[in-house]
Amino acid sequence: MGILKSFNKQGINTQIETDKDHYFVHLSFQEYFTARYLIKALKEPSTHQEEVKFIQREKYNQRYALVFTFLAGLSSEDDANTCSNIFWRLILTPPMDLLGIRHMQLVISCIEETSNQSTIPQHTLLIKWMAKCINYNLFTQDQFIPHHLAQSFRRAPSVISNQRIINVVTHLLQNDDLQIRIAVLSFISETKSSNLASALIDLVAIALEDRNYWIKLYACKALGNIDEKAATNEVITKLASALEDESGWVRSSACEALGSIGEKAATDEVITKLASALEDESDWVRSSACDALGNIGEKAATNEVIAKLASALEDESEWVRSRAGQALGRIGEKAATNEVIAKLVSALEDEYVTVVACEAFGNMGEKAATIEVISKLVSLLKDESELVRRSACQALGNIGEKAATNEVIAKLVSALEDEGELVRVSACQALGNIGEKAATNEVIAKLASALEDESDWVRSSACHALGNIGEKAATNEVITKLVNIRDDDGQLCFVAAIAIDSIFHSSIVMIALGPALISKLCVYGGRLQCLNDVLLDELIRNFFDTQDVDWLLAAIEITVQKGAAVSISEDKLMMYDNGEPIELRIPSSKLRNKLIKAFTNKAKALHLSLGIPSNLGKLYSYFLNIRRFSCFEIVN
Repeated sequence: MGILKSFNKQGINTQIETDKDHYFVHLSFQEYFTARYLIKALKEPSTHQEEVKFIQREKYNQRYALVFTFLAGLSSEDDANTCSNIFWRLILTPPMDLLGIRHMQLVISCIEETSNQSTIPQHTLLIKWMAKCINYNLFTQDQFIPHHLAQSFRRAPSVISNQRIINVVTHLLQNDDLQIRIAVLSFISETKSSNLASALIDLVAIALEDRNYWIKLYACKALGNIDEKAATNEVITKLASALEDESGWVRSSACEALGSIGEKAATDEVITKLASALEDESDWVRSSACDALGNIGEKAATNEVIAKLASALEDESEWVRSRAGQALGRIGEKAATNEVIAKLVSALEDEYVTVVACEAFGNMGEKAATIEVISKLVSLLKDESELVRRSACQALGNIGEKAATNEVIAKLVSALEDEGELVRVSACQALGNIGEKAATNEVIAKLASALEDESDWVRSSACHALGNIGEKAATNEVITKLVNIRDDDGQLCFVAAIAIDSIFHSSIVMIALGPALISKLCVYGGRLQCLNDVLLDELIRNFFDTQDVDWLLAAIEITVQKGAAVSISEDKLMMYDNGEPIELRIPSSKLRNKLIKAFTNKAKALHLSLGIPSNLGKLYSYFLNIRRFSCFEIVN
């Protein structure tokens, strides 16, 4: 029957089709027709109380997000605006999300779908609310709120292009504070909108001429992430000029931005400058130039580019050689000259025979895991050459679990204290590659100690290793050291965050370590994905059971992190995460009051609290004849 499919697995014509139960092949059909059904209820709400209650109860449920998006669009098509007015009353009146993130996301998606936004009740107030929230959270450089909003604005081009919001972002981008301008540029790049005002794009492009290299770097990132349609000739020209910036980081970021833009950036000037960048003094720039030329593809396949990429196969940087090979592969058949092929063959060789042999064994992996090979590699861990010791560690790590004998693990643990930085790095990597088989108490303790190594590279490798070991590394010592790890440029914090995410695969493990650790992880410098797995209802239950306010504080931080919604009706607490809504009974009015106070204080602190005009609340009560919710008192 086209968009429908029968639950009955028998042949199509085995019985009358209209007598069968069916489901929609595409969920969007189901959500669209659900919205069509709810439109009928909005036209006669007095006789469709259950449907009205459904809208109130489920408006923050992510499962029905598309239903409400469709409903907003369909209600705006009503000539008399009756459905639209009723719909928006239900959206803007209790029960409300106490924190406000999910509420703002709902409002953004519904406004975007409305064909005539001028008919939306309180439209100006809502836009001002969004602008105020953006202004505050970018001004204070909050980590989470701009991220949640950027995700919504990415799907709402008309809202992000609203002049009031553009004015706020533009004003902040002209602020004298360096960190604020960086936060704004990061926010712009995350929206990935092709519908940004040209004036705003011009300001970002102008930032490429700023004196501060951080501003120029983030401007490159922002311009590289915007839609290809927004990549004007002026933007491409300014990025091409940035390829000659005095800062290697800026030159590298300009290469990355041009590579992200892709074929549209393939002007003669850009290709010529990227070819010149292959000879830059910075290996990061040379590497990024290879990537950019590879992303541009066949349009970059001039004789000069191919010749210089071929030369880059002999670059002193292993990273550059690798990227040059990838770029030539992306260019494809046009790069298949005799010279390139010969250089690729030569790139397989190395003057250090021992090192090459170690790498060969490592590349062979498990097939090289004979007793003799492993024994030889173990003996090389004591070689006088740091490079050889490093290569032996790498080979054992690449061989993996088959190399995980007690002797090998013991020698790799000893290598964690080697005088050579590269050896300690490779020992961490090897133990990480071996994984759970290396997860002895001694190994975990030594890797935890390596998190305090004088070398950032070693600390980073120890993070990766502990992440690969997984849940067995979930000790208080390890997690505390990962959270406390710091460096000058913030790179280690990012790596530590990845390790923490890898260690915590389940909510149970994290909750077992207590609320203080969860709260500490929530305010950690990196954005942790594992926090999205923490069960909000379990934190609330622990608060009810223990009355320990630390569990409530942890629950609030998790709500912010996940962008979830929490509402209260009498003695019932509703939680709207990404799954089905969860209802809990609040044991006492004392706990209820603590919940309300804590959540609303957090909402006010983040400028997420939206005061609903009293006349709108009266219209809501009069029209729907539904009992007044206790949450309404909170909002008012």
